[in-house]
Amino acid sequence: MIASLNTVERSFDRGACRYDELAVVQPQVASTLLAKVTSKVQAARSIVDLGCGTGRLLADCQSLNSHASLTGVDISQQMLASAEKAVPSAQFYRSDLAKTPLGSATQDVVLSTSAMQWVEPKAALSEAARVVNDDGLIAISSFLHGTLKTWRQAWGLEQKLMPLQSEFMDAANAAGLIVIELTSERIVQRCNSFESCLAGVRELGAGGDRVQPQGLLGRNKFTQAQHNVKQHIERHGVFPMEYDVLYLLAKKA
Repeated sequence: MIASLNTVERSFDRGACRYDELAVVQPQVASTLLAKVTSKVQAARSIVDLGCGTGRLLADCQSLNSHASLTGVDISQQMLASAEKAVPSAQFYRSDLAKTPLGSATQDVVLSTSAMQWVEPKAALSEAARVVNDDGLIAISSFLHGTLKTWRQAWGLEQKLMPLQSEFMDAANAAGLIVIELTSERIVQRCNSFESCLAGVRELGAGGDRVQPQGLLGRNKFTQAQHNVKQHIERHGVFPMEYDVLYLLAKKA
């Protein structure tokens, strides 16, 4: 179940001020993605980050290529405010990733990391295909359905939260893209307290509002989840916070 855009926006607006401080997995994922496309970034004249957050990936791109025109797109105004401070020379737009104000075929490199899980894959990749140049490259990372599986079980949540890998492949085909690389990995944070698990979920972004004591799940659910997590830690020493990550590189057919 993809979160509503309003939910995503509110979650990231709230977390923007501490996002870089708390985020652990996202920078790791962004670094892995950037390493796959470093040569392309170094040669690019124009680069856009769809879901740019606080601008960390754009800043890394600027370090690799100081001459490229940089653009960031994000739905959160607070995230964009941080990004503008991090990369003052870039242009920024507040927009849904599936419908940006960018011109068609204007970008040599289209990046997106840890953002497309909050958008329908077909809509997001269709937009990426629209704005990339004919000889350009699309490079994305996204969290997949298996992310936070054990955590969701502790809360009694079984609904589909994030896309499947097959949905991205189908979306790439529907957008007329040639997939150059499609890989995945599982990153596991081993937490030793319920509080550190909770911080991990809040760093992920949209979803933090689902786990407040007075939130959608209510006090009883919160208390039960806290009990389940503590029991797991007593039995196994740690609680696993799993992040299933997709990496996809593609170009126009």
